[in-house]
Amino acid sequence: MKTVWIFLILVTAAASQQFSSSSWNVKDSEVTFVVGAPRPAPIVTASPYSADEVQEYISPDGTSGSRSNVIGHFARDAEGRSRMERAYKPAPIWLTEIFDPVAGVAYLLDDQKKVAHRMPLPPAAATAASPANPRATIEKLDSQTIEGVLVEGKRTVFGSPAGSGRPNLTVESWESPELKLTLLTKSSNGYTTRLTNLSRIQPDSALFRPPSDYTVVDEGASFPMALQFSDRVR
Repeated sequence: MKTVWIFLILVTAAASQQFSSSSWNVKDSEVTFVVGAPRPAPIVTASPYSADEVQEYISPDGTSGSRSNVIGHFARDAEGRSRMERAYKPAPIWLTEIFDPVAGVAYLLDDQKKVAHRMPLPPAAATAASPANPRATIEKLDSQTIEGVLVEGKRTVFGSPAGSGRPNLTVESWESPELKLTLLTKSSNGYTTRLTNLSRIQPDSALFRPPSDYTVVDEGASFPMALQFSDRVR
């Protein structure tokens, strides 16, 4: 029976805040993995929002058709609480994470078993600059407005290793300094990821706590999770 590794789809909106995880693998119709403590992350307050994330793919050489999928739903309130529902691949599963810096806890929801795994949040971390890539060149792009928000753009060209024969990879991204969100990312490999349905209204407070019919389980250390595949589209 073959086991393959699972990789997280790049999420532009909230990649800085998430539970750590390891040992992802897919076997038959089930994925298993180990969940660790939430990673330290900056806390953004006074900038509430909610949005969906869509990933589109158009073959660069035109040999295959285009496709578009919703891969995330995100929300943040004025106090810095956040909620992320995110798609993973190649296993057809979604995971929901809730981070509550006011209460100092985070939740990972198991929708199949109706369990909310709760762990303490680490102290907030300052935003760290990404390490420099010696093969990357960065160019500033003109600012523009996306979803009614002013965003600043940059183009990064990642050079391929000498002799590899592979083309360079170009990534263009536009980020809102106000919201601390990347609203659009376009790559020369055919993928575009964008936030849509962006709302600046304070989200419903119920989004930032487990549903009332879920059992809350406090986790003191890493714990395993096993999920059956689902064809449900969120």
